[in-house]
Amino acid sequence: MSKKISGSEYPLAKIFSSEFEYVIPPYQRPYAWEIEQITTLFDDLYDFFEANKDEDYFLGSIVLIKEERGARSEVVDGQQRLTTLTILLAIIASKMEETKRQNISIYISEPGNPFENLTPKSRLTLRSQDKDFFKHYVQEFRFEGLFKLDEKQLKNEAQINIKRNSQALHSKIMEIFGEDIKKLKDFTSFLIQRCFIIAVTVSNQNTALRIFSVMNSRGLDLQETDIIKADIIRLLTSESEQNYYSKKWEELEIEIGRESFKDLFSHIRMIYAKEKARRNILEEFRKHVPNKNTDPNKFIDDILDPYAQAYTLYYC
Repeated sequence: MSKKISGSEYPLAKIFSSEFEYVIPPYQRPYAWEIEQITTLFDDLYDFFEANKDEDYFLGSIVLIKEERGARSEVVDGQQRLTTLTILLAIIASKMEETKRQNISIYISEPGNPFENLTPKSRLTLRSQDKDFFKHYVQEFRFEGLFKLDEKQLKNEAQINIKRNSQALHSKIMEIFGEDIKKLKDFTSFLIQRCFIIAVTVSNQNTALRIFSVMNSRGLDLQETDIIKADIIRLLTSESEQNYYSKKWEELEIEIGRESFKDLFSHIRMIYAKEKARRNILEEFRKHVPNKNTDPNKFIDDILDPYAQAYTLYYC
């Protein structure tokens, strides 16, 4: 298997094309962006669109595990932006007349082409817990139904964020563009032609996580505990096990809070290393903590779970 690392800059028209089929793996944390983040992104995009009629806008980078000749792209870093941009494009499409809606929908779902062996499918598939919800309400433009949902009936925070962010972006579109469809079309052209993302692609997870661990220090989507989670969950052989233990991991994280969860891993490392840390928590944890590689489910059941419960009793 090739270990080649490649990085190229693409407009959103190419990012959301048949060249990429994005899949959020089970080890990833859920969609977590809230209204503040998506509002900031939208305002930055719109302000740039208004002030710069010819210049390009840079949306950052994403890290993917992707074979050179294949489209399937496992998202290591970039889930939050890809999901938010999909919501934005879907909101815009829902405001267009049928012909223009179809023109935009190709960036949300692959329509299929038998002559290119392309089958109809979503361009972005979320984790198993949320993919059907996201497809039904966002990628199939059922926003009226989405906005009527009672948040108390939703399964998790990711679905609540999808609902709230969709409502917020819908309000932004209506507030700024109203019935001015021409201006909305111009803004959409700006999004798909002049907004760029660098896609860093590698062919295996270890290389992707090494790249991510460097990028992580600059404040991107994941934390070191998310990388540890990726290390452990990917060793489980069945998707059902991956989904079960991903859910269990996330429930423990929610119970004690994201920052405290990171602190918990420092405590676990100290118990096994019995010495002061000399490297970052990721390297130290990989070096000192047993069971995580040989028996990942035993690590979660017999180490992480009871230590999280003890941490909750003592610190929370």
